[in-house]
Amino acid sequence: MIESSHRKWDIRIKIATSIIGLGVLITGLVQYSIDNQRTYVKVLYDNQFNLYNDLLSVSSEVALLEYDSLLVSNPSEFPEAKREFLKFYYGNIILIENREVEIKMIELKKKLEEFEDEDVDEILATMGEIRVICGHLALACRYSLEETWGIKLDALELGKKQNL
Repeated sequence: MIESSHRKWDIRIKIATSIIGLGVLITGLVQYSIDNQRTYVKVLYDNQFNLYNDLLSVSSEVALLEYDSLLVSNPSEFPEAKREFLKFYYGNIILIENREVEIKMIELKKKLEEFEDEDVDEILATMGEIRVICGHLALACRYSLEETWGIKLDALELGKKQNL
């Protein structure tokens, strides 16, 4: 009788140990999956920030170009800042940009093309307009980062910090 009682307890302990072990294994797999997802998201967010940062460095170079530097008669003299912007426009920024950033990039490309169009007798775009679009592109990137990261950055006082 005592032996069968020990045997029952022995079986119960083995079952409980197996269940606990299985629970630990499942918990470990779930934690691994969560950590793996967090790592992936962090890498994606870091890439988005870095691409936006590089894009804004290039767009600020475009905004600071002198009037004459955009007027070219030979495509081989295409300004380096605009060429760098077009690398982003046609390149990997498409992987992470949101709709508002895309719209501002399209607007900037269009204004740059209008600005250098020599076949038109009237002025279609000014450096002032290009600078405003560059500023709006920066704001679109900022809002995109806020949305992606789920954070609220301090409000900007546009009149003091930017001439938009």
